[in-house]
Amino acid sequence: MYGFKSRGDIKMLTVLDLERLTTLASANPKWSAEGRPEWLREQGGNITTLMATVIGTEGRSVYRCLIVAVLADKSKCNFTLDVSIEDFNRLPDVPLKEVVTLAHKYLLGVPPLDLDPAQKESWRFWKNFNDRAD
Repeated sequence: MYGFKSRGDIKMLTVLDLERLTTLASANPKWSAEGRPEWLREQGGNITTLMATVIGTEGRSVYRCLIVAVLADKSKCNFTLDVSIEDFNRLPDVPLKEVVTLAHKYLLGVPPLDLDPAQKESWRFWKNFNDRAD
C-alpha cells in the first residue's frame, strides 16, 4: 500500500502541530509509527520547516505519513508518523511555489553521470590545448 498509489499532496506543519500529532500517535495502541518524541523535545526549537506526505494507510481512517524536518543549520531528516485522515486533511497544503522549489532541489541533487570514455578524451584534449595556449 506504500508508494505512488497514495494521495500526492504535501502538507505544512508547525512544531505545535507535530507535537500534537506525535502525542496522539503515541497514545494510540493500534498505531505503530509514533514519530520521534524524544528528538522532537530536543530539537523542536531548531526546526524551521516541517512537511508531511502520505506514504500509505494503517487502517481505514489512518495515514502512514512521511514527515520531513529541516533544521536551522539546514540539515534535514525524515521519519514516519501515523496521522488520522481527519487531522491530515486539516493541515494546510504546501504552496505551489514551495513545491516547485522542492522539485528543483531534488533535480539538482541527482548526481551527474560520468562522461563516456570518448568524451573524457576529448575534454582532456581541449583542456591540454587551452593550458598550452595560456
